[in-house]
Amino acid sequence: LQQYLEYPRLWHGRKAQYRCYAILKAGGEAWLYRGRMLQVCAKPYGDGLSFQDHRVHVTNVATNIDDPFFTPEMPEMMEIADPGGDFNKIARLVADLANAAAPFLFAASTHHFELCGIDILFDSMTNNPWLIEINCPPNNAGSMPQGSVEHFHSTLYRELLSAFVRELPSPNWIQVRSAISVATPTLTSRFKHTARWRQFLDLRDACAQICKMRQQNNNLSVTFDRTEYYDFFSTKKTTLPDIIFLENAGGSQVPRCVTQAVSNALNARWREVHGAMIKAKARALVSEFVSEATFIFFAANATAIFRQLSSMLKSDIIVCCCEESHNANNRETWGNKALLVSLVDNEQWPWAHVYAIPHASNVTGEVYNLVHLVRQIRNVNPHAFIVCDGVAMAPHRRPSSHLVDAYVVAFHKAFGPHLAACCCPRPLAQEIFSCANNYDEKSLTRIWEPGSISTEALAGVIALLDEYFCGVFEAYESAYAYFRSAETIPFYRLLVFLASNPKVHILSSTPGNYFETSSIIIDHLPVVAFVHASLSPSVIADAATVHNIAIRAGDFLAPRLLERCTASQRGKQRKTMIKREKTPIAVRISLAHYNTLEDLHSLFVLLTSLPGWQD
Repeated sequence: LQQYLEYPRLWHGRKAQYRCYAILKAGGEAWLYRGRMLQVCAKPYGDGLSFQDHRVHVTNVATNIDDPFFTPEMPEMMEIADPGGDFNKIARLVADLANAAAPFLFAASTHHFELCGIDILFDSMTNNPWLIEINCPPNNAGSMPQGSVEHFHSTLYRELLSAFVRELPSPNWIQVRSAISVATPTLTSRFKHTARWRQFLDLRDACAQICKMRQQNNNLSVTFDRTEYYDFFSTKKTTLPDIIFLENAGGSQVPRCVTQAVSNALNARWREVHGAMIKAKARALVSEFVSEATFIFFAANATAIFRQLSSMLKSDIIVCCCEESHNANNRETWGNKALLVSLVDNEQWPWAHVYAIPHASNVTGEVYNLVHLVRQIRNVNPHAFIVCDGVAMAPHRRPSSHLVDAYVVAFHKAFGPHLAACCCPRPLAQEIFSCANNYDEKSLTRIWEPGSISTEALAGVIALLDEYFCGVFEAYESAYAYFRSAETIPFYRLLVFLASNPKVHILSSTPGNYFETSSIIIDHLPVVAFVHASLSPSVIADAATVHNIAIRAGDFLAPRLLERCTASQRGKQRKTMIKREKTPIAVRISLAHYNTLEDLHSLFVLLTSLPGWQD
């Protein structure tokens, strides 16, 4: 919501707004009409007046028309020669509006257009315009059936038909944004506009439903404050600098309840009593968190989990890995003899004993259809052992282990300490792993958890699940419902910003169709990676770091996926840029539920200020 404009431009002491008229064309063009309609409130504007009196503050004709002091609309023509005049200021505002809307304005013909009635207030202190609302189509009936208002409307529509239907020159329709030529097919293919705009509206409606449910159902009643996270404290309260943290896929921020629990555990280290209690409670909470997994073992991180699984394999076991996977769940861990396939392009899985698959990508944010993948694998080998990497999934969607034999989460990516868990809904397969699976749970734990597991990290996991997920958000379901609703609008705003720049290529397993879903890719997490035609990823990330904005450039330990995603960009203007790096790298921006539109606005201001970011 905009802050109320306390000092608006007045007309003889009454608050005034301007109804302006613009044309947005399917090709991306924007035109502004020189004529505008002055509309004023019926009552004087002054200090100390009640906000309940709409006829002091609301300039709409319908609100004021029945007042005895109502003043009809007043048509006027704006002067275009003055660079600092009203027309040129409004023109810049309309151009910005058209730029934001451009990805969704493509139709079968570039002759398609929309007439918009744009209501604008001016700040009397700065003389800058503020957008109030847009009416499509605007009302073409004035407050009086005859006279100057009706004549203005008649002239407006006559000149509109002449300029945009007959395509004759018009002195009063001024172009404020040119058509997109090079970018048009790229944007169209990325967004598939009609379907994707409908998808955006569906997500918006889903967010509205979540908010409505939270109001109606106490189980979804959430009060969230960003100061739950230390890095979001004001600099007046802490020595830490203000940080705009948009690198959550590399490791999220940690709420204060987690850091406090870790600190408390460090101050009370009695392994035989406190340590045993903490381990038992952590296992129970993680089991509930990952859909009632029956066996849990911990390690320092996900890589250690996968290496432990790999070390327990018999020597003759065949493992099938996916090139879309993080290195932790790929050949680097499972061994050079492992088979490597493309999860997205694969039509027939090869036969193997073990299949290592990702649930989501930490580079592209793509969420893979676990039901479909498991069904495909079981058709090849019904007795296969399926290991799923859920590290990228857990910060945004609730993890679930019931479809696979082992599901791995890493809590430092999901608002917790550096600790990972392998969650198994059924005992480990004896014929695949070299250890017996008929031991009691304590014996199995000793086999799968060599050495000591950090009691402090376990205490942090307990606080994360018990106090944060089920305390602040009351339950896992409501926590993830809130996460999704809070992430949706900022994520789509980020995508629109990037996709509207023809120099930016958003990485996807299906190049040119970021939003395209299939039997394999069914959703997107708020994670996006991109390359720029002129600026190297390192330059972009370094510039952000200087301004305390955390984004990252790299291969994100998924080089095969990055190689695949950038392969289609190895020609023409992008060839030089990609060869600057030893291996393909990209910029990654990843959001979490505590990020806001204001965070993204700061990033957008920085990026647009970089020389060469735009044409």
